[in-house]
Amino acid sequence: MRYGIALLVASLIIGGAGLYVRLTFHAVETRVRQAFRERQQLGDLPPELRNVDPETVEIQAFNIKLPPDLEVRFAVARLFASRWYIWTALVVLACLSVPFLIGRWRARG
Repeated sequence: MRYGIALLVASLIIGGAGLYVRLTFHAVETRVRQAFRERQQLGDLPPELRNVDPETVEIQAFNIKLPPDLEVRFAVARLFASRWYIWTALVVLACLSVPFLIGRWRARG
């Protein structure tokens, strides 16, 4: 039973991290598109981008400065997304280690 609870906790942590990554990527995309629209309205863009729809343009090519807090969130989200196979295994291992260690501690006591 305790291992089932540990796996449930691990699943919730992993799901929460996945949600964090998804929401952060969405926030960055929204911010970049908003900045693109603002620059487009000001006429600050090169001629080939002045009549482009901000919702359909590929945003990876733009160099738009993000606020520092969003930049940190984005860096953490990229780390989670790029190394998911490492941290998910560590979360499962840590969550399964707790009931194992509690069981050993109870057996000694």
